[in-house]
Amino acid sequence: MPFAGDQLQPREVVELVNEQWPQNRVKATAVILAESQGFVGAYHLNFAPDGATLLSEDCGLMQINVNAKDIPSPREERLFTDSAYNVAEGRELYDTPMTRDGKPDKRRFQPWVAYTSGWATFPEFWTWHQENGVPMGPWVPTGRYIQKAIAGVANWHQLIEKSMTAAEALAFAAGMGERFGVPALPVLVTQKTTGFRLVTFTAPKRPASPPADGVGPRPAPNNGF
Repeated sequence: MPFAGDQLQPREVVELVNEQWPQNRVKATAVILAESQGFVGAYHLNFAPDGATLLSEDCGLMQINVNAKDIPSPREERLFTDSAYNVAEGRELYDTPMTRDGKPDKRRFQPWVAYTSGWATFPEFWTWHQENGVPMGPWVPTGRYIQKAIAGVANWHQLIEKSMTAAEALAFAAGMGERFGVPALPVLVTQKTTGFRLVTFTAPKRPASPPADGVGPRPAPNNGF
């Protein structure tokens, strides 16, 4: 996927997410970071099996899909230039009715493969590399999206919303880390340019040996709930 345009800091993503998911900031932020890395101009072109016929385009922070017949269009352009609009479109997809486990429900995070594949909320820092589903090694860093999302929400609280002190934000991040199974504690670091004390997660060292089972930790797919 081409990553284009400005890249938002996780706490800046949270500022957008807060308008649409005030009760689910961490998950929604993790989805955005996993889908676009926070690049407002991220895009992905979807082609037919012939490799030449364009079917659609995934646009912006939440990779909102636009049919080929609407490329270009004012909506496509706005999805790249108005990130609040992009995230609002994502909320509409989230709220679209669907049947889950035989019961009426909403799609929730089902439209985003970064979530349904399990990677958006995968709490590990390292994974044993696979090629075409075959574990090959070596250990490679994961996207660490849930860690970045937790830290982003904590820093949003203390730096943008100003509803927490640095210590309170750190405690919040520790609680969220425990909730999502992150195997490391958050820490406070001082940003040299601003002097702010930011919450972050420090990755543990890369494992020294192959996984005992030959596969290592992998995310569990889900249905978007």
